[in-house]
Parts: sequence; structure tokens; C-alpha cells
Amino acid sequence: MIGVVPAALPGPLPWLTTTFPDYLVWVVIAAFVATAALERYDRELARTVGAGAWVLFGLFWGVLFPRFAFEMRSFIEGTLSLVAVPLCVYAGYQLYSGRIRCSSCPAASPRWDSSTSPS
Repeated sequence: MIGVVPAALPGPLPWLTTTFPDYLVWVVIAAFVATAALERYDRELARTVGAGAWVLFGLFWGVLFPRFAFEMRSFIEGTLSLVAVPLCVYAGYQLYSGRIRCSSCPAASPRWDSSTSPS
């Protein structure tokens, strides 16, 4: 006998797969915007906030896994969302340890003078 698939995962925490990702994505967006704004004034604080934003972004993908894998039955999206979790955490670690520099940092952009400028 074939049963009907429920619209949401049953269990004690149905909000975890329905409304929580919607709120979490706005927190993540705000953290990334705060990182961009803070970078101009305090790079150390911006780096810490940016690393936290990447970890939250990884949490966002982890929370979406049950929706993709079980509700939508898309195992490709479910697998990719699980792969995104450690990649986002690793990006946050790289940013926090100082190995990633953004393109707006003066140290990351090449300095052009008359001898190296394109003609």
C-alpha cells in the first residue's frame, strides 16, 4: 500500500524546516552586510563578523537538508546542501585566520606605477 507523503516532516520541531531557515537567511544577509560595512572601519572586527557569517551560512544549508532530501525528495540538492556545510565553515576559518583577503583591501590589490602600468 502506498501512503501519502506529508507536507512537512512530522516531529516535535516542524518549525525547524519551515520558518527557521527564512529567519536565518536574513540574519546571514545582515551579517554579510555588516562585514562589508565594518571592513572600512575595523578590519579585525569585520573579519570576526565575516567568519561568523560564513558559519551561519553553513548552518543555513544544514537546516535546509531535511527539506531537500525528505520533503522534496531531491537527493542531489540534499547532498549539495550537506557538502556546503563544511565548505562554509572552512571559508569562515580561512577568513578568520587571515588567509582570505577581500578585493577592496589595499594590500590585496596590485599597486600600479609608471613602470608596471599597461600601455
